[in-house]
Amino acid sequence: MSKGYLTYDEMMAGRLLDPVFRAQWEATALAREVSLWARLEEGDHEPRIATLRRLSEVLGMRLSLSIEPPAETSSDGSRVTVAIG
Repeated sequence: MSKGYLTYDEMMAGRLLDPVFRAQWEATALAREVSLWARLEEGDHEPRIATLRRLSEVLGMRLSLSIEPPAETSSDGSRVTVAIG
């Protein structure tokens, strides 16, 4: 903890000690996961790396990010490949 601020994980650890909050958090777990999937499936935005990491954890998979030159030269000379598996 720095400058008197709590990280998200520190805040959640404290909140989850409250039985009422924990019960509500657990009761809404499915809704949180469904909303994650729905946002990804809509394709309206690019997911953040943190979102992909969380998704890989939920699926029990390893997240691998790779930035490589393309097989053929593109106009900007770059390509980003994301592989989960």
